[in-house]
Amino acid sequence: MTQQAPSIPTPHRRARFLDRLDAAVASLTDAGEVTRIACDLLRDDLRASRCIYAELSQREHESSSFGEEQEHFTFPAPAIRPREFSDAAMISLRAGLTFVIENTETDPRIAASRESYRQADVQALVCVPVPKNQPLAAALAVHSQQARHWTPQEIDLIEQVAVRCWESTVHLATLQELRESEENLRLAMEAANFGYYAYELGAPHIKISHRFARIFGYEQTPEDWTFDRWVEHLHPEDRDGILDVVQTSELHNSSIEYESRIFPAGVERTEGNVRWVWLRARYSHRESGRRYRFGVIADITERKQAEAALEASRREAYRQWTELEAIYQTAPIGLSLYSADEFRYLRVNDVQMGVIGLPQDQIIGRPFREIAPDLWPACEPIMRRVAAGETIRNVMLEGELSTRPGQHRYWTVSYMPVRGEDGTIRAVGAVIMETTAQKRAEQALIQSEKLAAVGRLASSISHEINNPLEAITNLLYLAQHTEGLPQEAADALILAEKELMRVSQIASQTLRFHRQATKPTWVTAVDLLKPVVALYQGRLTNSNLRLVEEHQSAEPVQCFENDIRQVLNNLIGNAIDAMKNVGGRVLIRSREATDWKTGRRGLRITVADSGSGMSETTRRSIFTAFYTTKEINGTGLGLWISFGIVGKHEGVLRFYSSDRPGHSGTVFSLFLPRYG
Repeated sequence: MTQQAPSIPTPHRRARFLDRLDAAVASLTDAGEVTRIACDLLRDDLRASRCIYAELSQREHESSSFGEEQEHFTFPAPAIRPREFSDAAMISLRAGLTFVIENTETDPRIAASRESYRQADVQALVCVPVPKNQPLAAALAVHSQQARHWTPQEIDLIEQVAVRCWESTVHLATLQELRESEENLRLAMEAANFGYYAYELGAPHIKISHRFARIFGYEQTPEDWTFDRWVEHLHPEDRDGILDVVQTSELHNSSIEYESRIFPAGVERTEGNVRWVWLRARYSHRESGRRYRFGVIADITERKQAEAALEASRREAYRQWTELEAIYQTAPIGLSLYSADEFRYLRVNDVQMGVIGLPQDQIIGRPFREIAPDLWPACEPIMRRVAAGETIRNVMLEGELSTRPGQHRYWTVSYMPVRGEDGTIRAVGAVIMETTAQKRAEQALIQSEKLAAVGRLASSISHEINNPLEAITNLLYLAQHTEGLPQEAADALILAEKELMRVSQIASQTLRFHRQATKPTWVTAVDLLKPVVALYQGRLTNSNLRLVEEHQSAEPVQCFENDIRQVLNNLIGNAIDAMKNVGGRVLIRSREATDWKTGRRGLRITVADSGSGMSETTRRSIFTAFYTTKEINGTGLGLWISFGIVGKHEGVLRFYSSDRPGHSGTVFSLFLPRYG
């Protein structure tokens, strides 16, 4: 017989029950406790034998059917397995429909599962699936040990309790996930050394984390943290800029990110106590219209100090580099760096570029053997020893560079290995001092000493010759006036007197070359040239050279005549050397002229020869000290000294030369102003 339960009057009592249920679970935070209390209250209110709320596991939720292995799905009774619950019941629950049985002994839908219900001592039940209209996730079952008629009000109440159980479990699970997420975020923030804050715009206080408070120097987290309090900690030099950033972000709803200096609480506000912080924040809008700013903050003082130290180190390294670079580029010696494998130029300073005679971009990357093939045989074994780790100093080298052919030069070089951070040799360094000028100066000094000795000897000889010459001249005079002297003897005495006069003239001119004038004198072109030509008369005759003189000026000029004779001696001597063994003509011409650059009037003396002319290389170096084409017979100082002498007289020394076959020759033009 079906038991008739006391009817539940009107929604009035149902509302009171739900209020009582809400009050009982309001303070609970455990979903299991909420469903247990809800089931107990509902069981007692309905005078049922049992009330159970159960959730499906994730595996069951994903399954398309309930298999026998899923035994932890425990309702409608612990002893009934899902498969024994009946297909009709499972179809109803999966469809989101409440499944009601008033008498398990007579209900044909569960005929196959009736024995299971008997063993579970269940004769009536109501099973509500949740959530409605969604995949089955949980169910609330109320059953009775006696057959029973379930009223619509009872079924409605059971459905409402089932929904509330579901909503409570979902809500509490969400809260639990949120708490866990917040805890994970807090742990992550602490691990990253971040603080964080949450601020509702317009609210009096800002919620800050403990780490946030510690960054600002507080051991305990202030509950009354405000925007103004934060501003007070900002460095005065950063304050206005940061406030502008915040105001702009509020106006445009944009994110905030900045680095600034702060003074922590409880310390003196000096630069030594400054802390650096990095802050980033974003805005969030709620449906209620409230605006929040959430942000994170980190103490970056150590990073800033490291950056400052790094910057100071970089500046110091740059200062040292610029100093070394200045020394490298302005050192009065050549400096080169070569690769350790093929000895290619990696770096050269300005002096070494001048030695090589090429700009840097035409040197870097080229092998040493290409720049200095004449030196490579001697340098290769030395450089390979250095590339193996040996330092070699003061190596004497001599030869030519490919960039300056025809110039035999001298160097003193020291080589050293350049090691990388790992100790391996990555380059070969060289310190090069060119000693060409020194070598030539030594040679010139030796040659000058020889010339000086010859000059002193010539002067001595001139003095010694003049004495017997005078006696011989007197004897010749007496012999010429001897009575009865045969004509042949008289002619011979006349010839002897002429030759004796020439010897006397040569001796006199030699003495004049070695006397130094103390002040300028007035002298004509003929007076300047006559003794010089007399000195070379013998060479001209012996070399089969024809001398042509054209003098169109008789006006004197003021000069140191012996110095100018030295210039003319050099020009005429070079002209004779240019035609040695080939014959030719030497033209010497003098005339009045004007220097068109200065407008000054003066004397121009031209010395021209029909020799082989000069090459381009010779023309470029003609006035360079120690440059010579005469090998051991020349010092390379003649034209260099001549150029200096002419310059001291405020004159001009120019030349033109051609080495074209059939049109070869050289012309030197000497201009001396009237008043030197």
